[in-house]
Amino acid sequence: MKNSTFNREIKLLIYYICQYGLEHTKQTYVDFNVYKIEHRKEFFKQVHKGFAIGQENITRLLTEIINEQKQIKVELKSLRSKAINKSGKSIDAIEKEQRQLIFQEKVIRKFADSLAWLIYKHDLSTIRRFYLGNPPIDITNSNIESCIETANDLMKRNPSDFALINDLTTFIQISDITHLNSTDHCIKLLEIKEGEVNHQIVTILNNYMENECDYYLYNAIKDKGKHFDQQFNRVINQMKTNDNVLNTLTTGKGVDGLTGQNVRIVQETLVLDDFFDVVVNLLKKSSAKGYAISVVEECVLIGVYDVTKFNENAFEAWVGGLGIKSPIYDLKSSFLDPLACPIYALPFSSNDLFDLTIGKKVIKITIDMNIWLKTFEKVGYSYRWMSKKETARMNSKYSRYLKMIDIDGKGIELKYNNTISYLYGGSLGRIFTMFTKPSAVLKLLQSIDEHSEDMEDE
Repeated sequence: MKNSTFNREIKLLIYYICQYGLEHTKQTYVDFNVYKIEHRKEFFKQVHKGFAIGQENITRLLTEIINEQKQIKVELKSLRSKAINKSGKSIDAIEKEQRQLIFQEKVIRKFADSLAWLIYKHDLSTIRRFYLGNPPIDITNSNIESCIETANDLMKRNPSDFALINDLTTFIQISDITHLNSTDHCIKLLEIKEGEVNHQIVTILNNYMENECDYYLYNAIKDKGKHFDQQFNRVINQMKTNDNVLNTLTTGKGVDGLTGQNVRIVQETLVLDDFFDVVVNLLKKSSAKGYAISVVEECVLIGVYDVTKFNENAFEAWVGGLGIKSPIYDLKSSFLDPLACPIYALPFSSNDLFDLTIGKKVIKITIDMNIWLKTFEKVGYSYRWMSKKETARMNSKYSRYLKMIDIDGKGIELKYNNTISYLYGGSLGRIFTMFTKPSAVLKLLQSIDEHSEDMEDE
């Protein structure tokens, strides 16, 4: 997709997902403590209408981009095999187009991700349970039409509802539809099965669950053929995966589907303070002079750059001059991380969202680990820097998606009372992409470790 076309589509998505609801609500100021109930209903109705229009555009754009990717792949294969190059383009030029399409797909999917983040109220502990480490679904080769039909039907029945098509996202990898049900005030996960074989399997399983008769199940599935047996096993494994995720979310403890690690979700409500106001102010200042920098809680360094006016590499020079060795995070990287908070789920202005998407503005951030770790000691933690060998061994135990924070290959072991834990990348992810204050992340970690002690006593 041409950049000019893509940029125009981005502006439309930002409008429908981030602005539409407010612009079409009678009252522009939304404070639910004083907002009349009828105005609340109208607000949610208009917001969800904007979401629905945005989702239609996301589906259309993803279909177009994925089809273009397939065409590029065929063209590259033909060119590399020295077949006739009808387009007259070089391999480098075609590969550049391919990289551009891959990035465009990731950006569009982040809009869908933002809808999910808003549905789950930015609760990363819940959100990460849905991610199983699989690549995003190719919606040009899926049951997308059935999902669209179901989603539209749900929203037509009740315009205050919203039905998210999960295959559009990068991280929801169970069920087909996330239904935000305004009547029952709940979130429902819906599985859609199409095709005669799936209908047979669902009927058999429903009958079995009603009667719990193993003999019935044996007779119902025997002699059905290899294709039926394979599909039956796929459905059973899918149900087990879904049940595991839902059980973890319901009970607050279970096994993470991505890492295989035992997890505990803190059920109590923790208010995690953020420094989003600082970021917004820096974005505003950078428009005037090309850059703006700040320090949060004496340990987080953040810089915002308008690359048309100032060199973003100045941030590396600033951090290096202070002797800080922690990795530098560029917010653009959040487009590549399925579990990173999408910028479209944050209250940036429309102009800032567009500038951050196309790279006109850049946000870079890092943390002085030594200063942050000193705050751990103040609340009863002790810590030690692990050896490179210990760190590598710990990282090899779990999925590549669960990695320790390390400086020069050395991770950090924490001890709180009798609980041993480790600092993983998710903690910095909250600071770097959700702009959660380091003190708030520490409060969360402390709460998790306290609940871990409770688990050991159970």
